[in-house]
Amino acid sequence: VRFGVAVAAMASVKKGVYIGNTQVKEGGLMADIEYTVNILEENRWHLACSKRTKINTSAWQAEGTYVPEGNELVCSAAAGQLKGQEFKMIVNDAGDRVTYEGCECEPISSDIPDLAASMDIPMDF
Repeated sequence: VRFGVAVAAMASVKKGVYIGNTQVKEGGLMADIEYTVNILEENRWHLACSKRTKINTSAWQAEGTYVPEGNELVCSAAAGQLKGQEFKMIVNDAGDRVTYEGCECEPISSDIPDLAASMDIPMDF
């Protein structure tokens, strides 16, 4: 409560790349769907979708800016075929997972070694 008015917590998401996979039934076939969400600086985002069935593969992508509203990121596409379309992503309480179209997307592993740290080669080799 601030100044006597209840203030809703705003979605806070960590910057980075999140990936999620799901399956849906589409026209009698099972479709494998992969979402890749990239949360960038300055409230920018990028979303890519890849869908595969036994007989077809399709993909699309969108990017733009987002506005946090409650536990959601309301994302507006800024260019391309999807320009002006709105996408909503739910952020978990810890801010380290996003869900799009019911598919939870997890951050890419932080266990990947830092290349700069592993390139400490002595100059007198």
